[in-house]
Amino acid sequence: MSEKRDLIILGGGLAGMGLALQAKKQQPDLHISVIEKNAFPRPAAIAKVGESTVEIGSFYLSHQLGLEAHLDKSHLRKFGLRLFAGVPERDFAECDELGPSKTFGIPTYQLDRGVLENHLAAQLRAHQIELIDQADVGAVQVADEKSVAFATPAGARNLQSRWLVDTSGRAAILKKSRSASVQ
Repeated sequence: MSEKRDLIILGGGLAGMGLALQAKKQQPDLHISVIEKNAFPRPAAIAKVGESTVEIGSFYLSHQLGLEAHLDKSHLRKFGLRLFAGVPERDFAECDELGPSKTFGIPTYQLDRGVLENHLAAQLRAHQIELIDQADVGAVQVADEKSVAFATPAGARNLQSRWLVDTSGRAAILKKSRSASVQ
């Protein structure tokens, strides 16, 4: 038996949760489900390479999604290109650094991806967006009425929606599903 949604998002990372939150803020009546393979809460990952924002990303996160206070409180401000020396597992604030000491017009951040995704998960739940974690996606249908069948530790489910968005990144759930159905 299928459950109806307005929007189903495959992938509960930064892109998927950001899209869900933005859509809900723009249209509060939407019934949205985000389906994610991994479990929440996420582990902290401050030393992961490449987890930083440029100005346009910071603007989106802080102004479009309303995360400015969270970014300022829980993530390290960047001042353009900054180099840190020391033990990666230590707090960046305790490491030696080389780089500018003043922000540009819009602040940028070195993100702790786990902390950010856990905060976004809490925001989704606060906005009545269903976040389904530990989901193993099976069949995906992309005809007029989209549907996704998946299993979680709580059991099997099937969701239907007019809109289906794949933000699963390299997992490419929709692409792999379409390739499998063509063969």
